[in-house]
Amino acid sequence: MKKSWLDACTANKPASRRRSQGALRVWPIFKTSVFLQFVVLLIAVDAFIGLGLPKVLQEIQPDLLDSRTLWSKIPDFYGSKENPDVVLMGSSLVLAPAIHCDAAMLTPGDPNKKKIRKHRVHLYTESKYLESLLKTAYRQDLSIYNLGFPGAMASDNYVLFKELLDSKKRPAFVVLGVAARDFMNSKRNDPEDSKLQDAVRKFHKEKNYTFVDQLKNLPQTLKAHIDEDKDELGLVKYLSTGRLNSFRQSGFQLWQSAPEPKLQEVQLPTKTALARDVTIYTKQYNPPRASIVETQLQYLDRMLSKADKAGVPVVIVNLPVTELNKQLLHEDLLALYQDGVERIATSHGCQYLNLDCPTGYESTDFRDSVHLNAKGGRKFYAKLVAGLAESRLLTGRIASLQSKIH
Repeated sequence: MKKSWLDACTANKPASRRRSQGALRVWPIFKTSVFLQFVVLLIAVDAFIGLGLPKVLQEIQPDLLDSRTLWSKIPDFYGSKENPDVVLMGSSLVLAPAIHCDAAMLTPGDPNKKKIRKHRVHLYTESKYLESLLKTAYRQDLSIYNLGFPGAMASDNYVLFKELLDSKKRPAFVVLGVAARDFMNSKRNDPEDSKLQDAVRKFHKEKNYTFVDQLKNLPQTLKAHIDEDKDELGLVKYLSTGRLNSFRQSGFQLWQSAPEPKLQEVQLPTKTALARDVTIYTKQYNPPRASIVETQLQYLDRMLSKADKAGVPVVIVNLPVTELNKQLLHEDLLALYQDGVERIATSHGCQYLNLDCPTGYESTDFRDSVHLNAKGGRKFYAKLVAGLAESRLLTGRIASLQSKIH
């Protein structure tokens, strides 16, 4: 067998020298292998930084506004590029008729019928029935976004409207539904201290979230995720333990959910619902404090001032409530609210629609003391559209709208 040049040279040399020369023979291969590994490593690091790291940081970035919570409409509305033609603002009094009328539009066999009614009221963003009425009245498709929030007061709507302008949204007009309860809450000493306003501020922070902020918040975010996982594991353990105990006591049974209640097109007010409202609003309206009403009126005035500068018309609608709810109000505060809203609307040249007509609604138009059902909602929307049609300003703005992608 023919020997290589290196074998011939090292045949008569000591073992130590033969080992060193053997290493020399392997070194170029090893050196090349390390170099290739280093290059591959650099490519992987570059790919991770360029592609993977942003995704990782996006995953670990804290969800300042959980999509399942009450405030999920804030990123949904302000974070989108859509610019609806009409924005509805107000409390749950604005949400209730939208939900019930939209559900009543669908056929009994439509699977979406139950989904709408089962939809948590604070997450609803549409008003299809009102859209259909506006289309008939103006012969034009107008998109509506329902930005109503349960419990929203005038100071909350001011913050929401300010964020609307900051987000560069310019609807053809805004419909602001108001009621006396939106201007008086004896527990709201600080008008800017609310969870709704906190959510708007957090969203504002999230919009300006930088790479440095992500790195700074990494430990805190990871801890929050770990704590959340612990809580979920604890809940699972609690539920499984309770279920296991019931199995031991009563024997194994299949998990059966309670039957769904039959869907009604019109929800009538029940004694339980009315009694609950009496308890809730008695606490909210007392002790009567005129200073709170006056402060909330000032926020309405500030909101309309911003609307004037931005050129966004605001229609103020006094929403209907039952006589039962009005009787819980102090007469002086009710008069202060009614006179104040109308005065401020007039001073800004806003269209003011007082749709709280004592003879216009019956007790069967409500599902409790303040929220309209589908039957009452139809009456309310008919009056609203008729009132909007009387405004030359709104009619002109709607007519000038060009077809656009929403």
